[in-house]
Amino acid sequence: NLAEHGQELNQALWHWSVSHEQGRWGALMKVSLNATWKLSSLVDKVQKHVQDIDMSAMKTLLEEGANADSKSLHFTNASLLQVVLTSLHLSREAMAAAAACLIEHGAQFGQDETQAAERWQLKLESLGNQEMPEEQNEHRALYATYGLDHQIARMFSQKSALDMRLLKGHVEKGADVMAKSMTYRQDSLLLVLLNSKHLREQDMLEAMESLMGDDRHNLAEHGQELNQALWHWSVSHEQGRWGALMKVSLNATWKLSSLVDKVQKHVQDIDMSAMKTLLEEGANADSKSLHFTNASLLQVVLTSLHLSREAMAAAAACLIEHGAQFGQDETQAAERWQLKLESLGNQEMPEEQNEHRALYATYGLDHQIARMFSQKSALDMRLLKGHVEKGADVMAKSMTYRQDSLLLVLLNSKHLREQDMLEAMESLMGDDRHNLAEHGQ
Repeated sequence: NLAEHGQELNQALWHWSVSHEQGRWGALMKVSLNATWKLSSLVDKVQKHVQDIDMSAMKTLLEEGANADSKSLHFTNASLLQVVLTSLHLSREAMAAAAACLIEHGAQFGQDETQAAERWQLKLESLGNQEMPEEQNEHRALYATYGLDHQIARMFSQKSALDMRLLKGHVEKGADVMAKSMTYRQDSLLLVLLNSKHLREQDMLEAMESLMGDDRHNLAEHGQELNQALWHWSVSHEQGRWGALMKVSLNATWKLSSLVDKVQKHVQDIDMSAMKTLLEEGANADSKSLHFTNASLLQVVLTSLHLSREAMAAAAACLIEHGAQFGQDETQAAERWQLKLESLGNQEMPEEQNEHRALYATYGLDHQIARMFSQKSALDMRLLKGHVEKGADVMAKSMTYRQDSLLLVLLNSKHLREQDMLEAMESLMGDDRHNLAEHGQ
């Protein structure tokens, strides 16, 4: 009988308090669920499921003796009054009415509750003694901005999904997306949203189109926000939608960065004709990448190790001929491929020698496996098979994990699905050059 076991009962109540299956939980607990428990459940579900509050049911439970000053069952460090005051999807009137009802029936309040109420310009001392005036139209947009602030900040900190219905509700009420966040005080709400790199691009775009669609704001006038939009834009397959949002003329340098960034981001070939055209139109070959913000365009090219050595060298030569400068990072990246950047811009690139072909393929395989291992990402079989066809040596020592062979790094990648691992192993071992029985580890 759960009623005889305190810890187990409390944990069951933690689930029960916000469950849509309360009947089944009640049958399991074999305990009389009193009015206070039911009141906490009613309040907790308002916040947990982003739903409206049933004032009639709240008043009935309080009249039946529910303790208005109790702690929440689900949000265990908060009072019921605090849960109400932080349910920012509620209208100000609904929140004030629920808070007034709890205070009238004995709910006490301290610093946490007072601070939550101040965001809505509510004075808890007088709520229980006077009627709540109707929300003034001039305050409507301000309260909507508070709600949007809370939604975006919570989504950012919890790396959670974005509730578009709730967001659109704040927008319809006049929320100001360029207002400063009260959580991340240096940034606007829009910038916090754009910095939420865990969001799917389609969700980000839908949110941006909702927030910017009223023509009140122009991203071109907001430097930080525009830069973050460009971070997404530079590698996006939805550049038309991003361009429409930004309302800015995308110049040749931005387009060049986009072209180069997508080569690495999407593991695709480089369009040399488009690169030359943009450089002839005045694109700055010495600019920084929009997406890989700490790297030059030349460095992005030289670390796109899925490219053949000839393609990489041709792209690097083209950038250098048009003014790209290089330092230690670029030089080190080029040395892996035995390229001398000092001479690339002044001479034709000799054809890759067959005796070096396998070495460069091994470098590419090394980079692919090391990145897959460190990022816990999927394995691009097309790319892997390309390295194998060019003669990559799977038993060569990894340049990242220097004690291990490339094959051992692959086998230690325990995040991979077994079918993917087996397909990779069959590709790597299928030429009968290697016998695993001879390699103990």
